[in-house]
Amino acid sequence: MRSLLLASLVFTGWIFAHLYARPAAGRAGTVLSAQPDVDSEVRSIVAKRFRVAQAKNVSEIAPLYSDDKNLIVFRQGEVVRGWPAYQHYWESALKSLPPGFELQFQNVDVQTTSEMAFVTTLWTTTYKDQSGQRVSRKGLMTIVLDAKPGGWHIVHEHISSTDDDAK
Repeated sequence: MRSLLLASLVFTGWIFAHLYARPAAGRAGTVLSAQPDVDSEVRSIVAKRFRVAQAKNVSEIAPLYSDDKNLIVFRQGEVVRGWPAYQHYWESALKSLPPGFELQFQNVDVQTTSEMAFVTTLWTTTYKDQSGQRVSRKGLMTIVLDAKPGGWHIVHEHISSTDDDAK
């Protein structure tokens, strides 16, 4: 628990530094806003991330993520660092999805700066349990993207369930 808290504090500091300590050229500070070209590019990347996850295609997911050691993912109390570890997670998770698995996203909100983008969304999964009953789970997701050479890449995801039994 202590390492999770420390990682969260470090990441919060990293976001703060990117937003306020490195102002865009010619401006007094970087302001969160909806920049139409950046916003649509980020939305396109996030939509692709959602589609390829639903299609169970790890090879198409990989280019969306930062391939350096700074990628950090929080998933239900687990911390995954770096693309190789997260790729291993994806390969395992996609193989074990239950029958009838569906994933939907609602209320996708994108906030952008010239260097970073923050995406928040609600998610719902439905699937059939072992008895054939439809099960539904709900949760929250945050995705942070960084403008890197070659385009935007996901540098952080935080996925959590809002269902009582998943906490």
